[in-house]
Amino acid sequence: LSTLRTALCAHPQSAPLHLAAGMVLAAQDRFDEAAGQFQLATQCDCACAEAYRRLGHCRAAEGRFDEALGLIRRALSIDPGDLTLIRETLTAARAAGAAVVLPAEVGAPREEDLRRLAALVLGETDFVQALLALPAAAADGEIFGVLALVMDLVLAHHDDYADMHYRAALVQRRLGRREAALAHAERAVALNDGYVQARFLAGSLLVDCDPRAAAEHLRRAVSAGGDWADVHATLGAAYQRLGQSQDARREMARSLQINSNYTPAAEAMARPAGDRNGGR
Repeated sequence: LSTLRTALCAHPQSAPLHLAAGMVLAAQDRFDEAAGQFQLATQCDCACAEAYRRLGHCRAAEGRFDEALGLIRRALSIDPGDLTLIRETLTAARAAGAAVVLPAEVGAPREEDLRRLAALVLGETDFVQALLALPAAAADGEIFGVLALVMDLVLAHHDDYADMHYRAALVQRRLGRREAALAHAERAVALNDGYVQARFLAGSLLVDCDPRAAAEHLRRAVSAGGDWADVHATLGAAYQRLGQSQDARREMARSLQINSNYTPAAEAMARPAGDRNGGR
């Protein structure tokens, strides 16, 4: 910190030096002083997205979530292709109780960004889920298209990671690529036979086109510990497709036993028998 301050005396208009000083102060939990350095960095370079981002972090640490959201949104407006900023915008918006507004367009991914995001996907297990929690928006194709590229990059070096294949399947499903999503989900269960979430995802993707295979995945999900309302309801839907009305009714009843307010199961149970059997 002393060295940085000496350098700043010689170069007071250097945004990188102010940014570095702020990061040292923030690491010591001196958020007010750090915020001052980040503010100076934005004054030296109004297009420094990282300075706005770090200043937003300081405001969030101080509990000033509305200010934090505005600053991180400012950073995102400078670099709309940064998926890390998109995730942080979501987090800040939730903390501030505000709605999330995504950029209408996301820039083409840069090679260094893809590598950085690949490392982030590997290191932070909640990163993909945080992006998937974003509401549908006009930028979905660009955002999740970039994320799909990142997942491919990760899996090129870690093809034996069941969790990565499961997350890749979720991303592909968000993009509407059912076959690609199914391939990743089935690779995940091939690597981990008892992966309940991946079994459930595979079964859900197969209900309409191959209900017999769907039922097998879903039965194995239940056997592996997935005694959940949505798993039983989806298995019931597969049985309905197969014309196995008694099995379907049993699964729907189990779904409602677990969660009496689970709407899909309640609606299926309320339909006439002919409709439950697909008209058979």
